[in-house]
Amino acid sequence: MKARRVRLVRTSALLHLTRQERQMEKAVSGVFAELVAQLHSGRRLTFEHLKEFLDDPQAVIPRQNGEFEILLALLKPNEEVMEFGLEDDRQALVIKRDKEYFAVLDGVEHGPYAEIKSFLHDDTHFCFAAKRGENWFVVRDGGEFGPYDHINDLKYSNDHVFFEISTVINGEKTAVAVLDGKVLGSTGGRSHVGLVDGHHFFVHPRDDGECYVSLDDQKFGPFAPVSGLGYAEGHFFFIEGNRIHLDRETIDVDGTPHLVGYAEGHLFYILERTCNQKSECYAVLDGKEFGPYEFCARPNLGYSEGHFYFLIVADRTYGEVIGVMVDGKQIARVGNAYDLQYSNGHSLFHMWNSETRIVRVIMDGRLGDTNMDYDTIYLTQAKDNRLFIYGRRGRRIYKTVIPLK
Repeated sequence: MKARRVRLVRTSALLHLTRQERQMEKAVSGVFAELVAQLHSGRRLTFEHLKEFLDDPQAVIPRQNGEFEILLALLKPNEEVMEFGLEDDRQALVIKRDKEYFAVLDGVEHGPYAEIKSFLHDDTHFCFAAKRGENWFVVRDGGEFGPYDHINDLKYSNDHVFFEISTVINGEKTAVAVLDGKVLGSTGGRSHVGLVDGHHFFVHPRDDGECYVSLDDQKFGPFAPVSGLGYAEGHFFFIEGNRIHLDRETIDVDGTPHLVGYAEGHLFYILERTCNQKSECYAVLDGKEFGPYEFCARPNLGYSEGHFYFLIVADRTYGEVIGVMVDGKQIARVGNAYDLQYSNGHSLFHMWNSETRIVRVIMDGRLGDTNMDYDTIYLTQAKDNRLFIYGRRGRRIYKTVIPLK
């Protein structure tokens, strides 16, 4: 498919302020002052003048307390954002326009396709899974692998693409792992494929119900059915029944582990245990249990900057209430919370109001610090003493910049 440049996105969406944006930040008060001065001078500002300003993809919209927004994109009535990503200072979107899908990276459009999923990229390369007609392809930098019957999962790292496809071998439907177009082996159709820091791994089942686990050119096992494969900071881990395998170490746990993670030298996971015929849930960090809780809201579990965070169901008396937990302490109780993280010294999560259908970013559990509502929030991160929010209101996609105290 031939790529072409479009006007959908014209500004660079960086998680740190570019030189241009720093100039914009200094000029925000000046822009607002200029508008006020024009009003005082007697010039008549019509709705068309204001609409032209607000619909300009270069427009800076000043807010209070040094906050400002940049209009990144103005969607057409027949356009819908299906995916939004940001990596290595590059902005990526999957746009559905009528019944066709387009991948847009740095303003360059690729398509149309019947469907697109898993748009991944770094500072030099990109890839995504795309459907054309009845067949699926993996598109990398404009080139293609395929055709395939279906692509179940797609990963990208260090110039490599690793994916699982559904296919028919010897008359039987199966799933196999493919690295850069080369078939490595059967996966059993469980989408247990991963690619992190250039290391690929997947589950290879046996006919007797057991399986092997492959990491690069190494094969381990056999094991009982496994799940939760991951790789982080040079460590490979996965779950086998009531055991967690971390490299060559086996950790037996009292219960059923889920969602194993490893960060900053710490192992953490969710543990489910039955006590007096009642199911209980714990969040575990390096063997220390937090709980019990009625239910842990997976998959929001992580460790960052020395802090352990997760979500629980705190109350179900009058509808489900979510408890936001940081280091074992509940910092907020809300009706709906997701995308919990800890970044630049602050906890952040998204709160969705089911009645108004509005999404808001909550920082450090305080509901009044970021009073900006969105129809959809794509990405939030605190960096360089600023909070960056990428979200949509109506047909406009904004980058909001809020100075942190």
